[in-house]
Amino acid sequence: MHTVRAQFLDFGGDAPTIQLGGLGGAAPGAGGGGGGVLGSTWSRGGEGGRGGDISLAGRDAVWPGAGGGGAGAIGDGVVGGEGGGGGELVIATLRLEDLPAEIPIHIGAGGLGGEGDGQDGGDTTFGDLIRARGGKGGRAGRSTATPGARFATEEDLGHGLHVSSLLAAEHVLIRQDGLLYLTAGGFEHIEVPAFPVEAAVVIAGTISFGSVAPETQLALTSRVTSESGEVVFEASFEVTSGPRRNVTRPCFAHVVRWGANAPGVWKVIVSSGSIELSALPIEVKQSPAR
Repeated sequence: MHTVRAQFLDFGGDAPTIQLGGLGGAAPGAGGGGGGVLGSTWSRGGEGGRGGDISLAGRDAVWPGAGGGGAGAIGDGVVGGEGGGGGELVIATLRLEDLPAEIPIHIGAGGLGGEGDGQDGGDTTFGDLIRARGGKGGRAGRSTATPGARFATEEDLGHGLHVSSLLAAEHVLIRQDGLLYLTAGGFEHIEVPAFPVEAAVVIAGTISFGSVAPETQLALTSRVTSESGEVVFEASFEVTSGPRRNVTRPCFAHVVRWGANAPGVWKVIVSSGSIELSALPIEVKQSPAR
C-alpha cells in the first residue's frame, strides 16, 4: 500500500534519513562533528570533537644504517617529502690468516627524521676492512615557486641579470633596509672533528638585475651537489627586484645543510629554472689532530 499511496498521492517513495549522530572528521587531523538532537528549543546538539595534531616531521629510521624520513609540507604547490633510503649492502670474502686478532665492529645508527630533510644513516664498519655506507635521508617536502614568481630567461641575462656575489658565512643578518651583516664570511672550508657529520653554512649573496623590468620576482633554487654530481640539498626561494632605480642589487641569505660521510668538496649552486647563475665550492675536512 505504501507504493500505491506514493503513486496516487504524489510523494516520494523513500523517506529522507535524518542523521543525528556526529560525523567523523573528513580530513587529516580534523575533529568529528557533534551529535544532533530532535527536541524543544531548549535542546542543544553536542560539541564537535577537538581536531588532532598534524605532524609534518619525518620519522626516524627503524633499522640501523637506514636514512631518516623527510618532513611533509602544507600549502599550495608543495611537493611531499620522501622516504629515507636503505643502507648499502657489502659482501666480502676474507682469508682467516689475513685477519687481526681483534676486529672492532660498528653498527651505523639509523638516520633521524625531523622538520627538514631526514638525516643520513650511519656507516657500518668491520674494522678497517669493510665499510657499508648508510642510506640517504629522505628529502623534506618543499614549496614550488610562489604565484607571481618566474624563472630567469636568456633575455634577462642579456639585460645584465647575474649573481654579483656569493659567500659562505657563519652568521648573516639582513637589516630592515635590506643590507647584509656577515660574521666570518668568505671561508673556503669547514673543519669537523669526525665523520659522518651534517655540514651547514649560511649562503649570502646579491643579485644584479641590470635593466630587467622593475617589480620582477624571480624563482631561485639553491642546490648542494657532491663531487659525483649528486644533489644532496635543495631549497627554493624568491628575490624581487623592487621599484625602478639606477642600480638594482637586492640581497638574499639562507642556510644550506647536507650530510657528509667523508672529506670532500661540495658545490653550492644558485640557479633559476635551467639557468645556473653562480656556484660556490665548499670543502669539508677533518680537523688536524692536536
